[in-house]
Amino acid sequence: MSGSHDKTICLWDVFTAKELRQFRGHAAKVLSVAFSPNGRRVLSSSADKTIQLWYCQSGQEIRQFVGHTGAISQALFSPAGRWILSASANRTIRLWDVETGNENRRLQENGPPVNRIALSPDGGRALSAHDDGLRCWKLQTGQESRRIAQFGGFGDVAFVPDGRHALATETAGARMRHFDLNSGEELRSFYASPDMLLTRVQVSPDGRIAASGYGEGAISTGGLSIWRMSDPPPLGEELIVAGRNYESVRRDRGIHHPETLQALNGWAALLIDNGREAEAELLFRQSLKSQRRNLDLDHVFETLAAMKLLARALWAQRKLPEAESLLRECRDGYRCAQGVEHPDVLVVTDLLMELLEAQGKREEAEALGRQRFEIWCRYLGPGHPGSRHALDKLATSLYLHGKATEAVPLRRQLLEINLRELGPGDRETVMSMKSLLLALFSADRLSELEDVYRHAIEVVPNSAVLHNKLAWLLATTTLDKCRNGRRALELAEKAVALEPGKGEHWTTLGAARYRAGDFKEAITALRKSMELRNGGDWADWFFLAMAHWHLGEKEQARKWSCRADLWLEKNNPNDEELRCFRGEAEAS
Repeated sequence: MSGSHDKTICLWDVFTAKELRQFRGHAAKVLSVAFSPNGRRVLSSSADKTIQLWYCQSGQEIRQFVGHTGAISQALFSPAGRWILSASANRTIRLWDVETGNENRRLQENGPPVNRIALSPDGGRALSAHDDGLRCWKLQTGQESRRIAQFGGFGDVAFVPDGRHALATETAGARMRHFDLNSGEELRSFYASPDMLLTRVQVSPDGRIAASGYGEGAISTGGLSIWRMSDPPPLGEELIVAGRNYESVRRDRGIHHPETLQALNGWAALLIDNGREAEAELLFRQSLKSQRRNLDLDHVFETLAAMKLLARALWAQRKLPEAESLLRECRDGYRCAQGVEHPDVLVVTDLLMELLEAQGKREEAEALGRQRFEIWCRYLGPGHPGSRHALDKLATSLYLHGKATEAVPLRRQLLEINLRELGPGDRETVMSMKSLLLALFSADRLSELEDVYRHAIEVVPNSAVLHNKLAWLLATTTLDKCRNGRRALELAEKAVALEPGKGEHWTTLGAARYRAGDFKEAITALRKSMELRNGGDWADWFFLAMAHWHLGEKEQARKWSCRADLWLEKNNPNDEELRCFRGEAEAS
């Protein structure tokens, strides 16, 4: 079974590779598919904000599950097939009854974005992967039972069949990590090649094999990696050669000779890269003990490098306090040897900042981030890639920890630097612009969003999403000085022209036409949105109610207003924006 960006779901014969059946009904790309435990039904989730249940044999749709207000990244059957767990871009995780289609419970509301979810084999627990770590949930109560922090976050997660352990792939990296869910401790890491970006992960039913999908670089040509769970990864040829080289140098030069210790450090570093941190730790401790006792200041950098690598080995084994102590000692050593502003000091400071984040020491990590950026700027200037990276990392940390207001000026500063150094069309500039938009929105600084959106449209003139976002802002903002119906209409029409198949663009066009006083055409656009999005959502219904009321069609107005009110009370009764729409509809 496969889902596609062309909005279809396909059932395939695994032996002949022939397509057996297509399932059609979603109005946007399909993001996940799953078989029911008995194999008779199929579940799909989509960017159209719906979940659909199908008969596998006939391809007939059974029912829709409606309520999420963002793209639904994943939907899963419970082990018994009686309920469904779903995760959405609107930051919610929900439980649904399969037979009635009703929502039973929400595990998360308005938390961090959900990348992926997983269910325990007994159906009693769920895991969710986020940009700030993992969360474990008790499904009977809907309560969060454990949180595993990770700076940079996880892209996917899967339970091991025993239900007590899990595997998670890092959001931007070549590492998959194995956790004990009862203690929250990391048991080991699996490393792919550094140029691989691990994406999805699954574990075999017997728990002996794990499979991870990966992409390579910016264009994901990708493939599949297979890992053995029970044994350490086999020694590769490079590791074997490094070990033999160390033994050879040790015999020729003696155990305390600088060349011997250099060979030992190289071997231990390769062990870390291959997921054998415990063995690397023993070698680094041996190396450091010898270097501290026998080497003079001429070899201080070999000692500091060994300390940094030992800290990395300890970090991978979750021995965080010891790793932190070593990194602080290492940073102080580089400062004494090379000065406070040397790049080597900044590299170790970067590692220390991440380690503090992993331990929840956010205030100190933030202070280090600011100090690191200031030093980069003094040493190499604000336009240097290292300075830009330091500023981006600091702003990201503030944003992820709920300090969007403090992140906004840093995001503005980074955007100005990127525009000056890289130009408006560079990918890094565009990404910094998007990050600024997110920070402004999270900081509730809507009056500033318009200027940034205008600038963004100048940079990316054919982006339907940007045109739509600005049009919606101008048509619906509660700030009278920012509302501009005429301009909203122009932008919404451009968004629809660029992507006519996107229902949300038609919603915005309907809102803009309503603001312009063209109530009949507003209704036409809103009905088109509902057609593309399987009935639409609260935005369509509120604006339909107001448009019909202005046309004197009171019964239709009451019908759509009632539908929107029921949805609001059930799903998000405290959302300020939605309550403003309700108030406007009631006043019409």
